[in-house]
Amino acid sequence: MLRKFTNWYSYSKYIIINNIFKVCISALNILVFITAIASLYIDIVNRQYNNTAFSFIILTFSFISIVLDIINYISEKDKKIIASRAKIYKGNTNINDAEFMGSHDYKKINIKISDVKQKIYREEAVLFSQDVNNRLLYGEPIKINSDTGSYKNVKRYLSENKKTLMKFLKVKYIECQKDGSIFYNEKKLCLSSELTSGIDTASIHKGGYYDTYLTNIITGYNLHSNEDNSNILASTEKLLPIIYKKSTMQILPISATCFNNEIGISTIGITTDNFLVIFKQNRLALSSQDLYVPTASGSADWKDYKLNKTSLDDAVIYAMNRELWEECGFKKASILKPNTIGDTKIIGYFKWLEKNGKPEFIGITKINSKLTDINPDKKEVYNKKAFHIDNIIDLKNFIQDFIKKQNISVPLYVGLIFLSNYLEKDICSNCSQTCKAENCKNVFKILKK
Repeated sequence: MLRKFTNWYSYSKYIIINNIFKVCISALNILVFITAIASLYIDIVNRQYNNTAFSFIILTFSFISIVLDIINYISEKDKKIIASRAKIYKGNTNINDAEFMGSHDYKKINIKISDVKQKIYREEAVLFSQDVNNRLLYGEPIKINSDTGSYKNVKRYLSENKKTLMKFLKVKYIECQKDGSIFYNEKKLCLSSELTSGIDTASIHKGGYYDTYLTNIITGYNLHSNEDNSNILASTEKLLPIIYKKSTMQILPISATCFNNEIGISTIGITTDNFLVIFKQNRLALSSQDLYVPTASGSADWKDYKLNKTSLDDAVIYAMNRELWEECGFKKASILKPNTIGDTKIIGYFKWLEKNGKPEFIGITKINSKLTDINPDKKEVYNKKAFHIDNIIDLKNFIQDFIKKQNISVPLYVGLIFLSNYLEKDICSNCSQTCKAENCKNVFKILKK
């Protein structure tokens, strides 16, 4: 019940803010109507009829305006009924076929994933650069520049396409209210500029989750009527951040789009007793439903940046730790804190094509707790799986075996690829079957600052 109320509050607030002019006009009409009634009443009681005609005219016009507002509201209610009979489907353009514009060092990974809802296997793709990953692993922390202009561009884009986009938001809201899914408009940390290997400063802005949903998530999708599947009620295919160059589809860099691009974060956690822990995502989650996910997977909140303004690296790492703290049940149990949960290291960055190039960071965390302390929040994840990692060979074997699964989420799949690359690059020549992961400083550099 609380979840539905929070969904309703977030949705209603967003709609009001994005229709603030109409709301203000309606409120003004009501105020004028009440004032006109009061003025008429006072004139009649005091038998002063000089302004009666004027008050009556004002009363009539305000009444008509209110009636029109009510009719418009009823019309919106009708649209809500229509929305409840609509479904969101992927369009004809496959964004997963895109390459990254102007950056040849970005490689593509194709991932086969089990789609629980549609009971089929589908393919997704991500783009990543090993040069960028090396920059994050071994370079100096990336400075932050707060760019308010970028969010103004996002809002302008949403306003220009409001008629189309709000239909998708309404359908998603109704869907989440029906099945009890979380659909909150939380304030998120968003990336305004593209990451490159030589970057020193990254631009960021504050945006809401709904902004991300209406840009990164539903762009490229169509809204179909359930009563007539051939009837397309709305389409966002023309809004895809792509260009065609020499018959090749290329995705635009972040700085060339007006998308929200909230920062996604995931980390793979290993306990003090050397258990690597992963979860299965809750079916009510907004992403990766019923798939295996990293120990923590979500998005960076604006508060994560407010607490860590020193660098992008610090803000992302704190977000990973905070998400880990929440999803592993430490928050509910009042065990540890995000800044004491363990040592986390960023091991990679990728662009999620299905989400129109949405930025995602992957980390690895040495958790300051035993396996028995981890009790996942069932609202987020369930079905904890733990794998004992006795040595480096065990870790490599785990990656090789688990990456073959087809009910694995994109962040976990990519995270295992990045972890494998990290191991290959940083494993010391002395590592062997007897090498304990907890003592291997060359592999788990997160154990030392």
